[in-house]
Amino acid sequence: ALCPGDPICSGHGTCNGTTNQCQCEAAFTGSDCSLPCVHGTFVDQLEGCACEGCYSGVSCNDTCNSKGACMNDECLCDFDTGFFGEVCTEQTCP
Repeated sequence: ALCPGDPICSGHGTCNGTTNQCQCEAAFTGSDCSLPCVHGTFVDQLEGCACEGCYSGVSCNDTCNSKGACMNDECLCDFDTGFFGEVCTEQTCP
């Protein structure tokens, strides 16, 4: 079984010999478990990190898509830019 990474799974996961995919530790993601889950927890190779409130992105390190502020685990989007949604990733027509 050969999983990606050098060392295998970047030392942050275990190799599944059946699928040749890394099962990452809770704090890492990526095919070789080299990316940190900054504000989230690893789920699986399909989903990657499950992000905490206000965060998005592969490593859960985008706060409100840089289009708003986080307050009590909820994004307050900057409506002047036309962004809205749970993590300010949706946009209205200008």
